[in-house]
Amino acid sequence: MKGLKNMKPVKHSEKGISSWLMGKKFYIVLLCCIMLVSVTYLALWTTSGTKMASVQVAAIPSIKPISTVMPKLEEVVAVNPITQPKIAETPQKKPAVTAAPKLAEADIPAPTPESEPAPKPKNKLELPVSGTVLNDYTADALTYSKTLGDWRVHSGIDIKAEIGSSVKAGDDGIIEDVLVDDQMGIIIIIDHQNGLKSVYSNLSTGDLVKVGDSVSKGDIISGVGDTALLETGEVGHLHFEMIEDGKDVDPKIWLII
Repeated sequence: MKGLKNMKPVKHSEKGISSWLMGKKFYIVLLCCIMLVSVTYLALWTTSGTKMASVQVAAIPSIKPISTVMPKLEEVVAVNPITQPKIAETPQKKPAVTAAPKLAEADIPAPTPESEPAPKPKNKLELPVSGTVLNDYTADALTYSKTLGDWRVHSGIDIKAEIGSSVKAGDDGIIEDVLVDDQMGIIIIIDHQNGLKSVYSNLSTGDLVKVGDSVSKGDIISGVGDTALLETGEVGHLHFEMIEDGKDVDPKIWLII
């Protein structure tokens, strides 16, 4: 501690600083030169860079737009047909359709029904034998049979006539059949066409005509007989029937009586 107390602070005198500066003068001058050189180099570098940029910019030639002449459309189409545009076809005008004049309701003909056949003429057959009607057609009712003694339907009419009297064709036609039936005796059937047939029964003979013969109205085809066993109890007569479209009908609606 005594040593520290005996130590005195060192004071730098002005002469000491000057002596230090003089000793460092060379280094100070060198530092200043370096700084001056650096500043000068920096200034020169900046100036030369600006000039170089100006020179480079000036050296770049200005680029002028190249004007290319485009070929005509016709030439392009001729060279490259793939790119040829399709030419729209001019639509053809359709001829004007003139509407048909409307017909007034009075001018329109009424439709003719094709499904309905023309009505057959009635009352055109002559009476096949001269005489009066003994028994009428009774398909919907029963009539008394004198021969059998019972009541039954009657599919035709019985015309009173003497045995042997001539039996005539009621109208023009073709002989369809000549036959002998166990119940109705000798029978002749005439086809008058148009679905109409006449049937003559209880005849005396079937030798005057044959199947396929053409007969005219009034031609004698047989005579009144007594061959129908179902009607032997009756007086001499002709059993006469009419068939229309395959069904028995009342002969009176076809006969001129």
